[in-house]
Amino acid sequence: MKKHNNLEMFLETDKKYLGTEPYPLPFVLYTVGHAIKQPATKRPQGYEAHQILWVEKGSGVFTAGNETFTLNEGEGFFSRKSTAHSYRANGDEFYTAWLAFMCSDSLLEYYSLPDHFIFTTTPLFRSQVNELYTLCMSDSTVLSRSAAGYSLIAEWLTENFEPAPTKETVIRKYLEKNYSRPITLEEIAEYVGMSKYALCHYYKKNCGCSVMEQLKKIRIAKAKQLLNQVPLRAQEVGRMCGFDSTSYFCKLFREETGRTPLEYRKRHNK
Repeated sequence: MKKHNNLEMFLETDKKYLGTEPYPLPFVLYTVGHAIKQPATKRPQGYEAHQILWVEKGSGVFTAGNETFTLNEGEGFFSRKSTAHSYRANGDEFYTAWLAFMCSDSLLEYYSLPDHFIFTTTPLFRSQVNELYTLCMSDSTVLSRSAAGYSLIAEWLTENFEPAPTKETVIRKYLEKNYSRPITLEEIAEYVGMSKYALCHYYKKNCGCSVMEQLKKIRIAKAKQLLNQVPLRAQEVGRMCGFDSTSYFCKLFREETGRTPLEYRKRHNK
């Protein structure tokens, strides 16, 4: 822990976790803190850890690579380890907050993060960092700080860089959530913002089957689970999986599995 007039920060000092690579932990929270009247900082060789830094008050001028940009309150700057950068005040006020971490290169590679980028903070993110800072300043352990820091970084990366789900993924999740009740194509099309015709054409082209065929597969898969796990009659299982007609359920089940629901359960139990 370091405290100065303009600086409050936690700095990991346990040499066991800061030695040469490979590190004994997949994630090490190196430092977290905030500064009032942040001094000018130049790092031609970059920082020794991956860093997330943002402006809490005022404005700052940042340089990374061939770029120079101004960041205001709520805006932040990420730099990978060893990425050359600098920053200084842009006016009278320049308050900053940050956290830096080691390891987790595989996590950064998963999201294909560049050497540096600009982002906008949220109240939730700033609150979570404050909670992490409080944890670090308490009687915490390296392991607890590692777990809390990794969870925060993983959630932040997911919210900012996880690719938007494709329409077929949205459709499938909707079917899996609502398979137990009657669903119409019109309802599904309205949910995903498409016409009924466009929905059918899109799904068939991208998934190789119709929407209703996919729904049937999901219902039969759920029926198999129920038949294997609970002693319910075929009529009850069918109703729980969205089939109003027991005969229709048994017909479809046999088409998909080659057995009636009762035969399937007996074979599984054996």
